[in-house]
Amino acid sequence: MHIQNYSPAQGGDQRGIKCNLHSWSTNGSWSPVCYTSNHQYAQQMWDKPRELTSYIGNRYEISAGSSGGSISPSKALNIWKGSTGHNNVIIGAGSWSTLTVMVGGLMEGGYAHVWFGKEPDSALPIE
Repeated sequence: MHIQNYSPAQGGDQRGIKCNLHSWSTNGSWSPVCYTSNHQYAQQMWDKPRELTSYIGNRYEISAGSSGGSISPSKALNIWKGSTGHNNVIIGAGSWSTLTVMVGGLMEGGYAHVWFGKEPDSALPIE
């Protein structure tokens, strides 16, 4: 329950801007990122696949959180559908039209994350 114990949205950056759910804690084998609402650190989040896996492309993330202790797939989807930006990623609208693959996802406790990309994942067989 890493996400539950080290919420990615805790703390803030050096400017005092609050981290959001696209952040990565200092408690792991990755580079920490305090992702802020102004997207200043977007590239650091997009780089995570190359840092952690053999995936060569950028990864674009949608995240949802629930204060109720757990989140269901339908609740996460409804949260994303209610956000124009997140919904556009899911449906490939506008600048997200080049996303062709769902790279991965995670649901843990009160958090849900889904990652999208442009390049197929070469580590997995394509059928």
